[in-house]
Amino acid sequence: MFKKLFVCIISIVGLATANIIGGAVPRKPARESGEVSDPQAKNNLGQLYQMSYVDSTITGTGYINFLIDLTSATYTRDRTHLKIKTSGLRDAMVTLYENPTVTSSGTIITPVCKNRELADTPQTQFFREAVVSSSGTILSTLIISDRHSIEPEIEQQWIVPDGNSYLMTLLNTIGGTAEYDLGLAIEFFETED
Repeated sequence: MFKKLFVCIISIVGLATANIIGGAVPRKPARESGEVSDPQAKNNLGQLYQMSYVDSTITGTGYINFLIDLTSATYTRDRTHLKIKTSGLRDAMVTLYENPTVTSSGTIITPVCKNRELADTPQTQFFREAVVSSSGTILSTLIISDRHSIEPEIEQQWIVPDGNSYLMTLLNTIGGTAEYDLGLAIEFFETED
């Protein structure tokens, strides 16, 4: 029994040594700069951006439409990774749609590069107060409950391809005439397949 165990150990050590010498040991694959999915690494490359907007005048059942447009620019990357945070002072409903029919894009919101030493410009575009004739395909509906600065924001993450557009609607569901804050922050980076 001992002899068989000894032969087995020698065989395993021999195979491992042969693989190391022969270069067959698996190595961690190198990543191209466009394939890095870690947000911190994207920040260091100057490819991590943030778009944010707050409206403090939403009354009754008022709403804000945000358009995320991956169709209108000359796109050099294949997809965008979005981390979307929404918050409100009172109750609101957040709905995300894919490929709305847009009548007017609205007012552009310029994202900032989170690496302030670099000036890389994103291809993804953002607009507020977009006018649409059809909202498109609904992807997600979430409720923001009364925050009182205690609960964290509602957060969603999506990886969206170029060629599409997305509509995000923040709807005040509390009613009444008082004005309430609704806010949106999107941290994003563009990546390749």
